[in-house]
Amino acid sequence: MKKLAFLSSFLITFMFVLGACSSDDTPPSGNDPVQFDIEFRVYAAANSIVTSESTTSPIQLSNVLSSSNKDKVSYIKSSAIIRKDSYISVSGLPVGATLNNIVFSTLDKGVNFQLPATIVSKDTIFYDDAYTDLLKSIGDYMASKKSITLSATYRAGNIDISNGLIQLHISTAFKWGND
Repeated sequence: MKKLAFLSSFLITFMFVLGACSSDDTPPSGNDPVQFDIEFRVYAAANSIVTSESTTSPIQLSNVLSSSNKDKVSYIKSSAIIRKDSYISVSGLPVGATLNNIVFSTLDKGVNFQLPATIVSKDTIFYDDAYTDLLKSIGDYMASKKSITLSATYRAGNIDISNGLIQLHISTAFKWGND
């Protein structure tokens, strides 16, 4: 009986010590509003289908967050797109060149988005909700996976393209905490 009483008191003491030593390291709720770009160089022979990865791949969430919040990467739960500051641009196409059926995707298809404009024939900026939905999905993917490797697939028209650029400018707030 004494052994049982000793064992019980020992276990209760041990539980109190563990409870006192453990701590919740989760930072208070907060967010980090950031802006970053994902760029794709466009080099395509006439009438070819090209898939290219972004110029910086993979893009790590820790490299996107501000320096004061890099330690919160593991606590990031979501992102909130800031649509008014986000856009997709296509530039550097020679006169008469076109890009057709531009699709952005990750290998696991967590992001798989075709631009609503099926043909892009000049320097263009897309900024309404139909386009920024892609940028929102990129922020959500990064909040979940902590990095992204994104590719763009497109078909060139009848003219070679040697110096084009597709840029995704993402303005979002990555959020952590219980809110």
